[in-house]
Amino acid sequence: MRRVAAVVLLAIASLDAAQAGTVILACDGFAAGPGAGKGMPTGQKSFLVDDHKGIVQSSLGDFLITHRDEREIRFEGKYQPKGARHGVHVGRIDRITGDAVTWITLDGEKEPFLTFVLSCQPAAPKF
Repeated sequence: MRRVAAVVLLAIASLDAAQAGTVILACDGFAAGPGAGKGMPTGQKSFLVDDHKGIVQSSLGDFLITHRDEREIRFEGKYQPKGARHGVHVGRIDRITGDAVTWITLDGEKEPFLTFVLSCQPAAPKF
């Protein structure tokens, strides 16, 4: 009985988030590029996608949604670490597979300094 109640609550929570236009994703993957070496694990990353506000908030930074359709969401933000070169942080999330890629390109450069390749899925509430 408790299991059924938990499943029902999870379904209601997912429906509420979907109706509000907000999805929380939990992701794992790797980072590559001159800023990370070769295939460095990222550890747990997360994205909160708020379709109504047009924003993506994540453990990688905050972004504005620049494009959305039934297949993907694209977003962009500033990369402004203290005491380091600034740049732009761009990404996309495939809405079907959950695959996400973000990359940081430093000001004045053409190639990405750091790329995150992630596999995401909807985060399950912990309580």
